[in-house]
Amino acid sequence: MEESQYRKGYVAGYRDGLKAAAQGKTEENTLGDIPDLPIDRMAISARARNCLIHAGCRYTLDLVKLSDERIATIRNLGPKSAAEISQWLDQHGIHYSAWCTYL
Repeated sequence: MEESQYRKGYVAGYRDGLKAAAQGKTEENTLGDIPDLPIDRMAISARARNCLIHAGCRYTLDLVKLSDERIATIRNLGPKSAAEISQWLDQHGIHYSAWCTYL
């Protein structure tokens, strides 16, 4: 990557951080937005994300509502992808779903 592209990305990220701080958004404030977070914005692999989208999950709230039986029947969702989703939920303090069995 060229240095100019790196600098542009750094400056844009820095400005975004300043805007968020000016609006009063912090890490603690954004954790309250987790149920409304779109699946596309989750930091998981593309395979796991696509499985969830094809299963009809659009937001993390939909993801948490899935039962054990429904999770087991999601097409192409293997144990690694399920564990990855479970770890992401665990990192964000979501422990009340059927995904806990994959930790």
